[in-house]
Amino acid sequence: MRRVKPFRLDRRAVLRGAGISLALPWLEAMVPSPAYAKSAAAAAGPRVLFLYFPTGYRKGDWAANKTAGTYPDFTLPAIAAALNPFKSKLTLITGLANKTATVGNGGDGIHARGTGCWLNCEVLNTTGFTTGISADQVIAKTSGTTSCIPSLALGVPGEQVATFAEDGYGAVYYNNISFTGPKANVQKENKPLDLYNRLISCSGFGTGGGSDGGTAPPPAVSQRTQFEKSAMAGVKVEASRLMTCVGQDDRLRLQQYFDSISELERRFTTPPVGDGGAPPTGGALCTKPAAPGANGTFQQNAQMMMDLLILAFKCGLTNVATMMLDGAFSRRDYGLTDIDNVNYVHGLSHGEIGGKTVDHPRWVKITVHYFNLIAYLLQQMDAVNEGNGTLLDNTIVYIGSEFGDGDAHSQSQHPVIIAGSGGGRLNVNRHIATPNDTPLANSLLSVMQVMGVQRTAFGDSSGTVPGLAI
Repeated sequence: MRRVKPFRLDRRAVLRGAGISLALPWLEAMVPSPAYAKSAAAAAGPRVLFLYFPTGYRKGDWAANKTAGTYPDFTLPAIAAALNPFKSKLTLITGLANKTATVGNGGDGIHARGTGCWLNCEVLNTTGFTTGISADQVIAKTSGTTSCIPSLALGVPGEQVATFAEDGYGAVYYNNISFTGPKANVQKENKPLDLYNRLISCSGFGTGGGSDGGTAPPPAVSQRTQFEKSAMAGVKVEASRLMTCVGQDDRLRLQQYFDSISELERRFTTPPVGDGGAPPTGGALCTKPAAPGANGTFQQNAQMMMDLLILAFKCGLTNVATMMLDGAFSRRDYGLTDIDNVNYVHGLSHGEIGGKTVDHPRWVKITVHYFNLIAYLLQQMDAVNEGNGTLLDNTIVYIGSEFGDGDAHSQSQHPVIIAGSGGGRLNVNRHIATPNDTPLANSLLSVMQVMGVQRTAFGDSSGTVPGLAI
């Protein structure tokens, strides 16, 4: 009897239609050998996301005084309670300090130094960094060479960016965390429609980022209807054929994937409903690049960017990303009761109540809101099955802020939360208490090495974080 050869797909396979290429999510048909688990891990590959929120944490709630060592159980503070469902996939690291961000003239440029140095761990002065290459960009030189987009830098629409120089340092440093040189930041993507078009039109998969590096001009907004009717229609014809060739589990994955594409399309063409149920004025979400986010709440826009990031990760369009939930001096309207662009996060972080050292409740509310959004991201990632685990399992999500104490502008006791294990490369479900003032750079170097970077030092590192990597 003739043996039927199993149907196999290349990991970089795309669907094509009317000149448009649509990347595919991970499928079992992409696993090249019977060694399923091992091959699946290689096929999915590790990704890394550095996720930043501004102005630090509440003081004293992060078990910072534990004796150095590894603890199999830990308790997250109340502000981060939204992450409790993912504790089995989290690692809490305490005792870290970013001493490079303290080098300067007292409080001059303290936010620029804190934010700019967060992924650099290199001394910053008013003339810039010495090298200025952030950890994500170091990783992108190794892990980004086989993806269409070597790295993504994401923001959230609606950020009202400050433009003052902060004691001569410059807005570039307190508004960005990803850098390729002393004064060269990676431009943040903060317009969801532009990002979506960039991902959909990402057609090359070659060394250095493919034929166009992921920078081909996106289709104009006015062409969206024609794009859906012609290009996507052609892609869907190929998709229907593919459905007949793969197994049942892959058919389910493909159906869920195309459903998510259709949902994103719908969200770009349908005016969103505000938190109160009334549709905002001004047209469809994100269709006016001059006023990004004007038609959606902070939560809606942040979740949109997170959904697009997940699309990029699960389809192999990029392996490296950064995301800023806000800038250091942003005057954003969060859509929360009693909080507006006058009561902004930086001002509230210094708003002690009645002269007492008690965090302002509105600062706490904003920080809780950040962690609720982070929980949304982790939940969505954990819902993506990649055969050997979920997208969250196969990713390293590095979560932190520019200060250990946002009120005191302290660079000591920097807590870092890492979600996911990069495909089983990191230990999880533990609290690693490092000796006080261990360089923050040690945690970045640990992540860099797990992501395949061949180096033994970064910034002011003194080594790696013991017990983090397997």
